[in-house]
Amino acid sequence: MPMLRSEGLLPGGLVEGGARTRAYAFRPLDGAVELALGEAVVGAPSLPVAVTRALCATLATLGDAPASSERVDALCVADRQFLMRELQCLCGASTRWLVATCAACGERFDLELDLLALPVAPAPSSFPQASGMHQGLAWQARLPTGADQAWLARAHTGDESDGDGDDDDDLAALETRLLQRLWLDGTDPRLRADPSSPGLREAVEAALDAVAPGVVTTLSAPCPVCGQVNAVATDPYERLGTGLDDLLHQVHTLASHYHWSEADILRLPRTRRHAYLALLDTAVEPV
Repeated sequence: MPMLRSEGLLPGGLVEGGARTRAYAFRPLDGAVELALGEAVVGAPSLPVAVTRALCATLATLGDAPASSERVDALCVADRQFLMRELQCLCGASTRWLVATCAACGERFDLELDLLALPVAPAPSSFPQASGMHQGLAWQARLPTGADQAWLARAHTGDESDGDGDDDDDLAALETRLLQRLWLDGTDPRLRADPSSPGLREAVEAALDAVAPGVVTTLSAPCPVCGQVNAVATDPYERLGTGLDDLLHQVHTLASHYHWSEADILRLPRTRRHAYLALLDTAVEPV
């Protein structure tokens, strides 16, 4: 059975100063870390911002340096999904059941999901860049990051102001603007100025997909009734904002019986906190 991993290597990595680092390590899982994870979505203007908050609260290091918000934002999307999935496993939620509806016969069926068993494909050496030609013009682009996701979320809701008055852009126009963010120095100025040429965005997306880490977010599952193979989406961020009520209930229970402070209880390792709760469950109340 695969082991829980509190540290390891990112499938992609963080490129800083021309060097790529893949090492990561989570903080020891205690109540304070779980509380920060549960509260990451509170007041967050978008999902990407909440993910950055959660990873900053739970990661000890990226490479040999602290996991600052700037460095977490600079991770590619697949790395952020990978870390959130690893974090969910550390929190004891590696196995769960999904409910899917068959696209062919309409029957609902259950599918067991084991996050620890999902494969991960490391990115190739060319990560995080791709290049190509379009109508005789050269282009070079990078993979989107958490910062790009946050920008796109702001732009989509009209909160991004860059002075061009495009708050009402439709999704296709926003994707074009995103592509302009992803261009690197090797891109022809004509493509930089106008990346809306037919087929260009699709070609760039396909090339970037080829250099991205492989993190599974969709499963193929046969319908037990008709045999149709269905694509079932999984949510790598489903741990966000969950478990908070249960954690607070645990703190209340321990504080009521042992009279410890909230801070002391939250500093307990997760396993020891649960051990004390188990002792309370089996304790015999005096007559």
